Amino acid sequence: MKVGIILGTIRKTRKSVSVSELVMKVAKNRDDKNIDYEIVDLKDFNLPIFDEKTPPAASMERETKEGRAWSKKLNSLDAYIFVNAEYNRSIPGSLKNATDYVSSELKGKTGAIVSYGVTGGHSSVDHLRLVLSRLGLHLVSNQPYFMLSDFDANSQLFSESKDAAVQKINWMLNAIVKLSEKLS
Repeated sequence: MKVGIILGTIRKTRKSVSVSELVMKVAKNRDDKNIDYEIVDLKDFNLPIFDEKTPPAASMERETKEGRAWSKKLNSLDAYIFVNAEYNRSIPGSLKNATDYVSSELKGKTGAIVSYGVTGGHSSVDHLRLVLSRLGLHLVSNQPYFMLSDFDANSQLFSESKDAAVQKINWMLNAIVKLSEKLS
C-alpha cells in the first residue's frame, strides 16, 4: 500500500512541512508491513486555478501538464493523509483548488486529515471532510489537531507536545491501515 502525506499549503511560512515531517517520522518508525509512505508537496505541482472544460468526474484526462501530473500522482496512491492548515476558518485555497482537479482518483480509497491552526484547524477540517467525502474518499475519524501554540519560532513542534502528537498520529495510522484492509 502506498500512502501519500499531502502538504496542503504552499505559503513560504507554512507549518505543513514540519507537521508532514513528523507524520513521516512516526510512520517510518512503525512495523507496517508492505506500506510505503511518501510526502507529496502540493507546491511542487504548481497547479493553475482550475479552469478546465471537462469536469474531473467526467474524465481522467486533464488539459494542463500540471493537472495531469497531480492526477497521476494521486491516482498512484492507495491512501492519503492531508496536512491541512486553517486559513480564515476554512481550507487553504491551494488545497481546495487541488481537490477541484480530481474525482475518481480518490473514490473508494482511505484518507485522513492532520490539521493545525489557532484553534487546531477544526473549522477547516469540517470543510475539507465535506469536500473529500463528496469525492468518495473514506475518511477515518482519528485525526490529530495541532494548535499554533504547539510550534516554536522555527516552525518545529515543541518537544513537550511530541509524545502526545506521536500517540495521536499512531492512532490515525492504525485507523488508516484497518480501514484500507476492510475496503480492499
